[in-house]
Amino acid sequence: MARLRYYTSGQLVISKRSTTVLNRSWFQLLVVTFVIVVPTQLLLLASIEAQEPQTGGSAVPRNAANARDSIQDAIQLLGDPDPAKRLAARNKIVKFAKLAIPELEKAARFETTLDHEIQSQALELVALLRKSQAKGLAAKFVDGTETLTGWPEFASVCGDSRQSRELYQDIYLKYESQIKRIISQPKNLTYPEISVLFKSRNREQTALGLFLYTYSARKTDGNFATKMQQQQLEGLVGSLLGNAAELFKPKKQHRLPMIQLVCSFFDSAPELLPARKLSILRTIEHPLVDAQLLKLTDRNFPPIVRAMAMASLSGQDAPAVVKQLEKYLDDETFVGEFLVDAGLPAASNAKDRSSGNRSTGNSDNEAELKKLVIAKVQIRDISLLASLRITKKKHTDFGFCDKAISNGQPRIDIKRAGFSDDASRRKAFKLWRETREIALPNSK
Repeated sequence: MARLRYYTSGQLVISKRSTTVLNRSWFQLLVVTFVIVVPTQLLLLASIEAQEPQTGGSAVPRNAANARDSIQDAIQLLGDPDPAKRLAARNKIVKFAKLAIPELEKAARFETTLDHEIQSQALELVALLRKSQAKGLAAKFVDGTETLTGWPEFASVCGDSRQSRELYQDIYLKYESQIKRIISQPKNLTYPEISVLFKSRNREQTALGLFLYTYSARKTDGNFATKMQQQQLEGLVGSLLGNAAELFKPKKQHRLPMIQLVCSFFDSAPELLPARKLSILRTIEHPLVDAQLLKLTDRNFPPIVRAMAMASLSGQDAPAVVKQLEKYLDDETFVGEFLVDAGLPAASNAKDRSSGNRSTGNSDNEAELKKLVIAKVQIRDISLLASLRITKKKHTDFGFCDKAISNGQPRIDIKRAGFSDDASRRKAFKLWRETREIALPNSK
């Protein structure tokens, strides 16, 4: 361990094998900074926050002109050689709160003030007063009694709720200047700037990135989105996907407005590949994503994307979704062929088939292989199975594989959602038409 030694020569020596010599004046400067300056700043900030804006008792003149003169006189004392007078001047300025900010900003400019001490003190007071002012506004903003710059724009993206206000409060206190800049000039948002926000694991930064992208895309009629390369846009979603499990997990603070921000982001990025959207949406189990998932079931998208979107919808307890899925009960679009066996997972089936066990002559393996059938999966099959899952009807009664809906699993298995022959499929759809009114009693 290093040992500290003081010498009469006025130097502090740190000895640990090799000797390093530091000038004692630097050491004294550090002591003054952390023992005197930092506590003074903390006390000053506390005194600012403890006072009501534009008040301060009899010390604050009621007349605006008199108040301005008093502030200017106090600012001149910020450069006084006497520390007591400087501190008194600071305390006097603090009592004027936001009334003092314009005068302090003038004093901080070189063309109006030549005294560097006054400039430095004025800049410091402006920062402290603005921080206190923002905190006071933010606290009232959550209760709905005040508004913040950029809130109407933010609310247009993720809705007006207490959770949304709480989230925006946190964002505003940290990124006020960035919000104001992009709102005033949305076309100036750049990919490097937005990319940093998307890559962050910080909730406020991610939310800010989603908001700024969506707002800029809307205000520029999509020009911001189109000027980005497809690879850059995919990169944003890739960054978001890496943090999705943490950002959108159940019971996470401000989860609802975060989901709303993601949905608005997808609406403003039509160029984004549907598979990339799906990769995010599948990590979020919430009714808010139903509308986005239903968009991905459209006939214009690749069959596998549509199938996976329907599978994700099957995890929701929303009978209204069934009515949307019923549009595809006549869709014979081919999704794929899969080996199906009621007793084995699809992955195990494939492994057993390709492992060469058939040539071993093992009777048990041959018996298992005889149970395997090729199921042809169509979009209408997945639509039906998802509807059965949502309406809690027993899927095996409709001829589906027992493990097409596994116990404890919220979603269907699209690899087990098909039929080995058309006769079984026709029978299943006929049964659905006969029992539909029972499954959906309020539908016509």
